[in-house]
Amino acid sequence: MAKQKKQKKSGLIALFKYAEIKKSLLAAGLIFSVLSAALSLVFPLFISNLVDTFRKHFSIPMVSAVIVTLLFSTLFSVLNSYTMGKASQAFIVSIRKKASTHLMNIPIKFFTDRQSGEISNHIANDTQSIDLLIRQNVSSFISGVILVIGSIMILFLTNWSLTLIVMLALVVVLLILSPTSNIQNKTSTSLQNELGHFSSRLNQVASEIRMIKSFNGQESQKKKLDDSVDRLYRFNMKVLKINSLLDPIEYTILFSSIFFVLIIGGLMVSAHSMTIGALVSFFIYFLQIMTPISSITQTINQFQSANGASEWLVNLLKTSEETDNSQLVPADTFASPLVFDQVSFAYNPTVDILQDLNFTIPAGHVTAFVGPSGGGKSTIISLIEKFYLPSKGQLTVAGKNIQVLVCNIGANMSLMFLNRVRYLSGHCEII
Repeated sequence: MAKQKKQKKSGLIALFKYAEIKKSLLAAGLIFSVLSAALSLVFPLFISNLVDTFRKHFSIPMVSAVIVTLLFSTLFSVLNSYTMGKASQAFIVSIRKKASTHLMNIPIKFFTDRQSGEISNHIANDTQSIDLLIRQNVSSFISGVILVIGSIMILFLTNWSLTLIVMLALVVVLLILSPTSNIQNKTSTSLQNELGHFSSRLNQVASEIRMIKSFNGQESQKKKLDDSVDRLYRFNMKVLKINSLLDPIEYTILFSSIFFVLIIGGLMVSAHSMTIGALVSFFIYFLQIMTPISSITQTINQFQSANGASEWLVNLLKTSEETDNSQLVPADTFASPLVFDQVSFAYNPTVDILQDLNFTIPAGHVTAFVGPSGGGKSTIISLIEKFYLPSKGQLTVAGKNIQVLVCNIGANMSLMFLNRVRYLSGHCEII
């Protein structure tokens, strides 16, 4: 169990081995995030001094300091968003290109074990989850930690008794968020997986609608789609129930804390033990503590989601590609006969589709494979194309096993598919 958890935590880190992230942009974005958070900590102090000086005189330098601090904080936030977004997009582009290219070179068995809609959904949506983590959550997490720690330290220096109220509210929020966030994350992960299955099923129905109608399969497919929609509904309702309970509780704790801070702070101002400016700055710091807490928990949840998404992508990129190297014997032409020598093959190990085939395809002749549907014609072509390996026997050209020939046997063959490939303009482009 501990080993599985360790592997799960390293999923996102492992993905960085397959694609380069621009460290200069990432570092710049984090620096801008830290600078913005630092100015946010200074801003309430200027507000406090400004409010207190209003009772005596209007201070133009103090007003200027507040405006300049606010403008620079906004500027650093904008620069942080842009640089982190650019770094994230460069990383996602690299991952998507590597994954798309890798798909072209991995064995066909990878695709037979999975639905095409599931593969495309993972590459598109899982990378989007990682993009959201890098682009938004990483910098907000760092700035949030700085704001929370810095604000608490300043609050203790300002008024320790009011700070205890804030700390109590903080502890209550964390006690509520901790278990509910775990439940919410598990439910959201299940929801995302079910959404992928539904999308894959829907794509499959749309692409095979002619066959479904030909065999009167509308009702069975409708039932499967309805079941998937019902499961999506149940997962969505779980998320809705959690959010419906969680959000009002958070707001209740927040406004209760604000109420007590204002009441006690107002009494202190009346007793001249605290200035109005100090109360205003205290209130701003209080908001700066409570707001990042929710963003920190969101970042943790988003990290778990992106980590799970990374695992699928890492498993894809770890899948071994088909062998193709310069040491293999080149297959320039099929000038020699193609021989099936005691060839057997099975998609399922328990049932042989082909068994002990022995025949020769002469060179320079037209050879037709004729037989009933399911007789193994397409399987024979797949073996020649090296989409699959025989479970027994071998295919030879000029006395050499085709497995030791150059991988791209397709360069010496032409296939005409009965169904038009939709992303190509026609059969001419396929040829």
